[in-house]
Amino acid sequence: MPKHAQFTKETIIRTCIDIIKTEGAEALTARSICKKLGCSVAPLFWAFENMDKLMSRESQPVPLPVS
Repeated sequence: MPKHAQFTKETIIRTCIDIIKTEGAEALTARSICKKLGCSVAPLFWAFENMDKLMSRESQPVPLPVS
């Protein structure tokens, strides 16, 4: 069996922000997020119960790593 794709919540949120910046908020869907991540929608909904939960979390700032 193939290994499941695993993405952190931070990775998913950063992807959401990238989509909003490049394509606009109306382009943000579960499918658009997963297309950019290269996975099915399953990992998205393992990390977030639904899109409402993701959107409420998405509005909170994501700390940027220090290089």
